[in-house]
Amino acid sequence: MEKIRRITVDAKKIIGENSRTALRCISAARAGLLLRSGHQKHLVQAVRECGFEYLRFHGIFQDDMGVYREDAEGRAVYSWQYLDEVYDFLLENDIRPFVVFDFMPEALASGSTTVYWERANVTPPTSYEKWGDYLT
Repeated sequence: MEKIRRITVDAKKIIGENSRTALRCISAARAGLLLRSGHQKHLVQAVRECGFEYLRFHGIFQDDMGVYREDAEGRAVYSWQYLDEVYDFLLENDIRPFVVFDFMPEALASGSTTVYWERANVTPPTSYEKWGDYLT
């Protein structure tokens, strides 16, 4: 019969260098959640208790952020209000955004292929000219 070996770890006794690099950036789901006060309160607490500096999140182009739509003639209409609110919250709380450019606004999407429960569109743009204008 094999003998069981007991290993005891005391996390307060650090031998050697203990890099905190992995704690510098965390992920917090999608941009739309950062508009919710409860989510914001939890992030502020996490910054205070964990000391991370960067926050990675996705979905800045998703339709719930309301950034891009087209009028009846197909011209781009932009609204940066929600995205501004997200970035203002982060910067006011000394959180640096780790920006992720992902997914496609429905009004620019060339198809209907989606991923995840929030149905994030992953198709290329119908117009690369409009896409380029959108990104600049």
